[in-house]
Amino acid sequence: MKTHLICLILSLAIHSVLLGQVSEDNVMPVDVQGRPHGTWIEFHDNGVVRSVSQYNRGLKEGYVLSFSNKGNLLSRSEYSRDTLNGPQYFYQRDGKLKKLQTLKMGVLDGLQQKYGTNGKMLESGSYLSGKKDGVFMWYYTNGKVASEYIYVLGSIEGKVAFFHEEGGMKSSTMYQGNKRNGAYMEYDKENRMVVEGSYVDDLKNGKWLYYDEEGAVIRKERFKKGVQR
Repeated sequence: MKTHLICLILSLAIHSVLLGQVSEDNVMPVDVQGRPHGTWIEFHDNGVVRSVSQYNRGLKEGYVLSFSNKGNLLSRSEYSRDTLNGPQYFYQRDGKLKKLQTLKMGVLDGLQQKYGTNGKMLESGSYLSGKKDGVFMWYYTNGKVASEYIYVLGSIEGKVAFFHEEGGMKSSTMYQGNKRNGAYMEYDKENRMVVEGSYVDDLKNGKWLYYDEEGAVIRKERFKKGVQR
């Protein structure tokens, strides 16, 4: 549905140019008070459309599209009362999606995703009222998950996990109140535990154990609020 609407906007833009509603001097349509009103089309110096914007009585209202000087779509945004409101898409030169973010009256609220030049996702998560909220995931360029965080209104809470590029857990840490609080475990690429310990307020605390490939303890350490005993 939205794709059809964008095509309609572009068709109207081209139609406006053909009818002479946009002059060679780039005079845009205005209302009786001289405010931008309707579809505004701006051009690069080479004559290629730079942007297509919808206005209502001086305020951006609806879709705004921007293009490179070669005619490639660079971004697509939605406005309400001159404020970003809704999904905003950014594109790479080859047309692949580069970034998606969702705003609610100018504030990040909803899904956000970032993509690499190969089209694979690099980051995914959601915002609530401008703060990270929910599961955030980062990815290697091969598409495998690199790390996973849980946010509650901008604060890291619960288990944070890192993964090997080939797959499998690399480490896990418990968070509370945006700080490391609780168990820490680290694994090698064969999924064998190599380090085990705990944190209190971001500081190593208690017994820390280090294991060899056979699972035998090769070193022990003890900490109290970050100070080795």
